[in-house]
Amino acid sequence: MRTAVMSSGLLAFGLVVALSLPTTMRSGTATSEAAKEAAKPEPVLTAENAVELCQQLFEEPKEHIDDTARRRRWDLRRESCKMAFDADPANAERKVAYARNLPYESKAARPIPSVRCRC
Repeated sequence: MRTAVMSSGLLAFGLVVALSLPTTMRSGTATSEAAKEAAKPEPVLTAENAVELCQQLFEEPKEHIDDTARRRRWDLRRESCKMAFDADPANAERKVAYARNLPYESKAARPIPSVRCRC
């Protein structure tokens, strides 16, 4: 009798835990959402959208992405921030964004030229 009560209690507990899991974990849609994100085409870098891409790619993705997608994202961010900085080197925000994306080896070897204020 005691064993039957305990086993039914454990079964009920397991059922409650299984039903309380998020629906994405039960149905497997989390993997399909990650596949959709991986299949999404990369934005094309142009001089017109360089500033927008630089700002947009600083925000971390809300879902998990694999290492190759993360590396492509970092490379695109570095190139877009460089293009935005080259277009307007006097803009302090673009200079900081470009400096944040430099590899550590380059930061010490090549300082970013400063622009003097002509107030």
